[in-house]
Amino acid sequence: HSVKNNISAANYSLLVTLLALTPLFSHAQLATLTPSSALLVPEMLSQQRDTLPGLFATDGEEQAGYGTIKNVALGSESCLTLQPDNSSVTFQRCQDTARQRWQLSQIMTGYLKITSEALAEENKEYCLGMNSSAAQTEPTMMECTGSGFNSQRSWKAAINQASAVSDIVYTLENKYRNDLGKKEVLGHSNNRLQMVATSTTNDVSWQLSVPAQVATRP
Repeated sequence: HSVKNNISAANYSLLVTLLALTPLFSHAQLATLTPSSALLVPEMLSQQRDTLPGLFATDGEEQAGYGTIKNVALGSESCLTLQPDNSSVTFQRCQDTARQRWQLSQIMTGYLKITSEALAEENKEYCLGMNSSAAQTEPTMMECTGSGFNSQRSWKAAINQASAVSDIVYTLENKYRNDLGKKEVLGHSNNRLQMVATSTTNDVSWQLSVPAQVATRP
């Protein structure tokens, strides 16, 4: 009852639906789900392939919605933003533009690809990925089916259990960097994305938002 009192009837119905699909939330995490923090555990993607249309979408299903990606340390007013060169990604004040809206969808079992609404509107399928050079630690946008390894564009999201913030937040690992033996997660440096040493600080914690609507496979 205490959880239901914190959220609207519509969002409570949504929460019950998600729990019926994959009961992955702890009681502590459950209590953080409110109408203003609609979040979905990405493990649902690989285990059930049932999803909210939007941030966590599966290939071949409707992908109408996009959400923002924010770094906890940089604050709620700073959004991940695609730059005019369509390659580099920085942080700017949130303005609800297509260049600040992102979608995470399955690229392989247990891994996600990160795509931009702005590039999708231009019929360009570009993914956030890592250069093949081990010395290059800044992610950029690259063709989703271009040269290199699929793992360069593959990200694993995991709940950051150590975070003290009220919302559920995630750390993001790149499969290619992990395959190279790098102990890294996605962070930031000088207002740009950067792969950094694994930790659980706010600098490597990400808030992923989704539209508050639900669709399941028949």
